[in-house]
Amino acid sequence: SSQGGGGRGGERGGAAMARAAGRLLDRRAALLVCDVQEAFRPAMGPAFAPLVASVGAAVRGAKALQLPVIVSEQYPQRLGSTVEELAGALEGCPVFAKTRFSMVGPPGAEGAMAELRKAGAEAVLLCGVEAHVCVLQTALDLLARGVEVHVLADACQSQRMAEKRLALRRMERAGAHLSSVETALFDLLGEKEHPACRKFSLRVPASWEDAGLSIALERACVDGFRRRPPAPRPQERALHGAPTRRPRAYRPECCIAGAEPLGLLRG
Repeated sequence: SSQGGGGRGGERGGAAMARAAGRLLDRRAALLVCDVQEAFRPAMGPAFAPLVASVGAAVRGAKALQLPVIVSEQYPQRLGSTVEELAGALEGCPVFAKTRFSMVGPPGAEGAMAELRKAGAEAVLLCGVEAHVCVLQTALDLLARGVEVHVLADACQSQRMAEKRLALRRMERAGAHLSSVETALFDLLGEKEHPACRKFSLRVPASWEDAGLSIALERACVDGFRRRPPAPRPQERALHGAPTRRPRAYRPECCIAGAEPLGLLRG
């Protein structure tokens, strides 16, 4: 009937609008975990622990929602395997080695694309390292193949925060949706009555305290951070007058658990 056709047309239109808005509700999705390997641990210092915790939360959440989880390892002969902390969560997930930076291989050797097609995935949640190399190239290749990409910004990392910020900005401008682990998983969950809702007791690190990091360590890993010079003593003010305006110091709250505030990402 025309009434039924209108209903189906409305549903299709609603689905298209949800896709354009980046909604994941009732969508077929998969999680890609890119190169979270031992070699990056010393290179990333104190930023590595919260990264692994966020990736682990993403994997556990994806499994609770019965999403496919696909894992890559970049040249594991030299860079080592995926970190031991994720071994239990990733048990049973397909893992493939690569030398190409992108998880999406060239025609004839398509890497993660074969698994995505098998799962019928319409959207991908993407996390891992390094944000400005393998994660970025994976996102761009997926977008070029018509796959919707949601980058889990709190579960991506680079050795230098400036590189991560630029990579996130470039992925967003290319058409990817910037998200977080909790945002994406609860978007997929949709409602309290979802069968997997009770499994969502996990939380990702939300602060230095939760991640076991001190402010001093977090500041040390931020590129370009310069300590604010000490305030002049009253005697100096009297002798030299009011101090000149100093450059604004980098505020540590702008880099909580390796995730920058929205203003920095979009600026």
